[in-house]
Amino acid sequence: MSAKTTRASVHGAKSFRQALNTMAENPASLALLMQQYGDTRPLPTIYRSMREMASGESPVSSEMMVLLAVLKRSPLTTRRFGQWEVTDYGLEACDGKYSIAADTLHRLRSGTDLYSLPMHMAEKNWVNLPDFLSAFQAALALHQPVLYDLDRMARSRLAAERVRREGEAFEQRLGTRTSYTVKDLLAAM
Repeated sequence: MSAKTTRASVHGAKSFRQALNTMAENPASLALLMQQYGDTRPLPTIYRSMREMASGESPVSSEMMVLLAVLKRSPLTTRRFGQWEVTDYGLEACDGKYSIAADTLHRLRSGTDLYSLPMHMAEKNWVNLPDFLSAFQAALALHQPVLYDLDRMARSRLAAERVRREGEAFEQRLGTRTSYTVKDLLAAM
């Protein structure tokens, strides 16, 4: 369940206990929501507290009642990372010219164990790669928490940075002319 789905379920909950049960179903979404609203406790502490409140073992804290009330009336906020925004839809360029659906973020590059989008976007000169990588990581953790793998993300980030460096080096070897022969291209490789 994504943070967006968790929030939607909280909106539809008929009671605080039902909302707590919904939120406690997915610790990754819960952590993102709690961080968004400023809770600095460790995730296991937050999760245990949620389970206890949801089961009725402990009273619902006033802080949790406030959080649930806020979640019930607020839409998922947009998080901006320079050139990119993490939105309800997924990941979008701030200029509106490029968008990536949340359900495609987790896809792997063919023949590898790496996320596809970081390397794909590293090949595009107009993309600010550090902004994109930060936004991609946040979007993946928010929208696809079950499929988010920190180790895979680190390896994908390194591969994307390598792709960008290699592309820049190739362009530098190629020069600034406007037309090239096959011989020129082969020599630049």
